[in-house]
Amino acid sequence: MLQEYTGTEQASYFEDGFAPPEVAYINRLKELINTHYKKHKDQEFYAKQMCMSIKMINAMLKYCMGKTLHEMIQHRLYKEAANLIIHSRMPMKEIAFVLGLSEPAYFSRWFKSISGMGPREYRQIYQSKKLSK
Repeated sequence: MLQEYTGTEQASYFEDGFAPPEVAYINRLKELINTHYKKHKDQEFYAKQMCMSIKMINAMLKYCMGKTLHEMIQHRLYKEAANLIIHSRMPMKEIAFVLGLSEPAYFSRWFKSISGMGPREYRQIYQSKKLSK
């Protein structure tokens, strides 16, 4: 049975001269998500690019990473949103547009559902921490 793959344990596989096929599939999927996450938020796009069903991708990801494809796409969007909120002066409406989210109100609700706070509050907290250092 294969050891659980979390993405940070690649070295142990390669030290033994063995890389399970899931590593290549997951790395390819991560590349696709990093390249296309702003335009393609639908799982079907990634499944088609990988020549796999969504069910197969989700089974592989759940086993190796404990996440689904949808969660990986959402996580990538969240990382970029948080980065733009913290490191830019862009208004939330513009950040939503850059991320390919059609409605700023939806962006605020979506961000709050993930982070527990709205994007403006997130920016204020980060800026106050930055100023207090």
